[in-house]
Amino acid sequence: MREKNSHKLWKRISKLVAVTLALVLIVGVLPASAASNEIVVKTKKQLVKAMESKSAATIIFRTNRKTRFIIPEIANSANKKLIMEAPNARAFNKATFKTITLNKSEYFNERGNDNSLYIKGDGIKLTVSKGIEAKKVSITATDIIVKVASNGNVGDIILNKKKAEVTVAVAKNAEANITVKKQADLTVEGDKTADITIVSQAADTKITATAPVDIVAEKDADVVLEKGSEGSTVESSKEVDVDISGAAEKQATVTEDGKVVQEAEPAKEEEKKDTTPAKDT
Repeated sequence: MREKNSHKLWKRISKLVAVTLALVLIVGVLPASAASNEIVVKTKKQLVKAMESKSAATIIFRTNRKTRFIIPEIANSANKKLIMEAPNARAFNKATFKTITLNKSEYFNERGNDNSLYIKGDGIKLTVSKGIEAKKVSITATDIIVKVASNGNVGDIILNKKKAEVTVAVAKNAEANITVKKQADLTVEGDKTADITIVSQAADTKITATAPVDIVAEKDADVVLEKGSEGSTVESSKEVDVDISGAAEKQATVTEDGKVVQEAEPAKEEEKKDTTPAKDT
């Protein structure tokens, strides 16, 4: 009798496993586990279904296929985590998630408000779209480009990987607050109307700017102020060694311990070349 019951139980388990495998093969969605409530998807259709699900806490978008798609705005997504593991994907996100982690992604366009994004894969390009506000962009990778479109706002862009190379481009009337926590090579580009603040907390960080920036150097740093960065400010204490160079070096205001040590010189106007044709005499 006991052997019979065991045989029946085994048959039930086998059927359950078979149904689960069939679901994965046909639908392509790995059901949420009781422990982690993770769902793995590989298409937009599956992603939307997972976003609408009440049980999913974490959605992993995983594919090596070249794909371009829009992530729609769905109310249920606000309490879910999205993880991108799609090296050839170009995603345009309109939804608000608990967090967004970019482990692998060719390009990610942020159109949802108040998201916190974590860039963990090298070579990723992120754009915060026009008029969009992002809470945070945390970077633990290198060869990263972050663009903030006009009237956009990123509360915190945090560089948290040693020797990372990161470019931040900030458009007209946009705002970005950048904190360098580990030594990095940071390039900042943008419009003269952009509001860009940089706090450098890691020694030997290099900051190159071609747009006006306000820099607070808490550790030794190299600051290169190129053409276009006229009107920048650099603030530090006497104990911090900040090496300032570049074409716009003299057009920056420099303070130490709250005292101005260099007043910004007015930017020099470029001499106009005489294009009048020479006359034969």
